Amino acid sequence: MAHRRGFTLLEVIIALAIVVVLMTGVFVFYHRVSSAREKVMAQVQAIASTRLVMDHITNELRYATKTITFGGESDRVYFYASLLPGPSIWAVTDVTESTPPPQSDRHYLEFRLRVTQPEDEDDQPIIEGVERVSRAFVPITGADEDQVNTSTLLSAHIKFIRLQYWNGQTWLATWNDSGIPTAVELVIGVEPLPEDTEPAEYPYQTFRRVIFLPQSERDQQTPTIRGLEDGAL
Repeated sequence: MAHRRGFTLLEVIIALAIVVVLMTGVFVFYHRVSSAREKVMAQVQAIASTRLVMDHITNELRYATKTITFGGESDRVYFYASLLPGPSIWAVTDVTESTPPPQSDRHYLEFRLRVTQPEDEDDQPIIEGVERVSRAFVPITGADEDQVNTSTLLSAHIKFIRLQYWNGQTWLATWNDSGIPTAVELVIGVEPLPEDTEPAEYPYQTFRRVIFLPQSERDQQTPTIRGLEDGAL
């Protein structure tokens, strides 16, 4: 009967070393692919969130009324808009139910960054995202509860917002003129503005849109800027 030769200790060690190297390579490859996938998914979510916020602001800015205050700064805009009442006003009630309270189609709206001040004064403010502040205008009842602001966080991805206002001749950083501007430029970023940096020098990637406001009474023969013909970029 022939003698069967087994594995030597050196051969076993070499085999284990090869297996460890292969497993390490597979683990590193999987980790890099997983990290790349998470990064891509985060970018996709940020872009999708930015587009939704831009569409939201665009739609409501286009309903801005020209008879009530319209104001804005580089990091916030506020105005009154005519919006459809909530679903409760359309509900069908029977004679035993109380009538829904009156609702106005006129709302005060404001878009701005939601900033939280930290407990330690030396720390930087925490930017939670862009928020929408709204208040229904109900002059019929005059009740205090009808004048309470409602704040909604639209997106936690957005950390930077810059607004400019077109008066028919040039872009303005603030708007306190009578009436409403011809257009509003909206610039959004997903990174906070670095300290001691001007908004116009924001160093990160931005998403820009120019929003035409139909209610503006300004001369339509003034110089046209790219994007206003179709309403927005």
